[in-house]
Amino acid sequence: MALSGKKTDVPETPTAGELDVLSVLWNSDSPMRLADVRRTLNDMFESIGEPALASSSVGTFLRRLVDKGLVREISAATGKPRGVARVRGAATVDTRKMVGRRRTPNLQYEAAYTPSDVLATTFKSLIASYSDDDRAAGRPLVDFARAMGFNDQKISKIRKIL
Repeated sequence: MALSGKKTDVPETPTAGELDVLSVLWNSDSPMRLADVRRTLNDMFESIGEPALASSSVGTFLRRLVDKGLVREISAATGKPRGVARVRGAATVDTRKMVGRRRTPNLQYEAAYTPSDVLATTFKSLIASYSDDDRAAGRPLVDFARAMGFNDQKISKIRKIL
């Protein structure tokens, strides 16, 4: 996955469904086709007792993520981003705006940002929900470690560091 290595502002916050799709892309080593995203997502949903999503729903999430700039469309044939054409050698034009979207089995998708870039605002909002005293004591970090499934021994080490 070719994510931007530099710190940058995320264009727009994703919805819960879009985050589900992003989590699939973040856990992939290479760009994925819609069918593969849907299969992986539905396997994940099945494991937690959630209903499966239709291809059209996953496609809608992917299109919205592309429109928000959080996901890139990649040509399966060339491995290059879709929708950008060279004009007279130097300038580029976004051709997606010139023609309507069409279904194509030759499209793949990859995340344009890392999880930490996308989730930074969410993390900050969660931390802000704690009292000043709890924040000073590191309670958000301990609670996050607990939510990640850290055992009591690791949580004790985190508390000692704080």
